[in-house]
Amino acid sequence: MLRAEQGRSHFNPTEFLPGFAANVKNAATIHVAAKDTEFDVAFKNGKWVLPGHGDYPAEFDQVRHTLIGLAALQSLSPKTNRADWLHYVKLDTPPKGEGTEITVKDASGKTLAAVITGTTEQLGDPNGTIGLFV
Repeated sequence: MLRAEQGRSHFNPTEFLPGFAANVKNAATIHVAAKDTEFDVAFKNGKWVLPGHGDYPAEFDQVRHTLIGLAALQSLSPKTNRADWLHYVKLDTPPKGEGTEITVKDASGKTLAAVITGTTEQLGDPNGTIGLFV
């Protein structure tokens, strides 16, 4: 029993973006920026479109997957609070860095969620869950 306790994490998983899951239905724009690209997706006239490309329809399943994924993010354990180490897990701010920045706003322009994602990591979960440095 003592050995099992030694290997246990001292950090309890928590919701990474508190309150976002309750407000995800209010999402009106998603801004994505990476090293080589930057684009917006907006909810207009009842559908998701790419305003920078003449309101070309965005793939609904991809938008839904992105929003649900952000709402479901959980903080498993802190790895570092040293800003000078963030580039090792590709969390540098784009366009100079390797990270991918995702910002979700409502119709009034209020930010509902903003993250920079980086390297993925296998968690050893039999269901295939993958960890993501954020």
